[in-house]
Amino acid sequence: RVFTQERALVGIIAYDNMVVYKFEHLKGMLFWDRLMVFDAHLPSVHAFISTLQASMRRNALIEERLKQPFELVVLECLLDELAVHYESSFGRLLHLISMHQEKIISGQGDEGREDGLYRLLPLENKLSSLQVRLDRAFKTLDQMLATDEDMAACYLTYKHQHGEP
Repeated sequence: RVFTQERALVGIIAYDNMVVYKFEHLKGMLFWDRLMVFDAHLPSVHAFISTLQASMRRNALIEERLKQPFELVVLECLLDELAVHYESSFGRLLHLISMHQEKIISGQGDEGREDGLYRLLPLENKLSSLQVRLDRAFKTLDQMLATDEDMAACYLTYKHQHGEP
């Protein structure tokens, strides 16, 4: 399979012995025993790597029968980071929108209200864009979870140890 949209912000494809993913700023290739992360120099990606390292250390301390396979630990961290990213983006937009709404409501004169309205329009567009991106991520994950073949292809550790599931 191939990512059909070069500029798409969301995609996950289980391919042979790896999972290729692209979620917003997080993109890379996941194997049964390692992860290749692109753009590791970005602060947000570096934060993801730090979180993943901490999760891997916690997983190593767990009793053997309760340990999660490497790919599940990575995917869990990936989803956590994605949720934090969306929540942070929404929080920033909410703050800016509230600030400009106060300007409009406070009665600072016609110029202040007009200025506030003009500043709200780009924020409304950014909020709509965030909603579309979030919806695409949800649909991509939902589609993968609903497809047995895709889910089976994500069990990289099992495939490595026992052959195809």
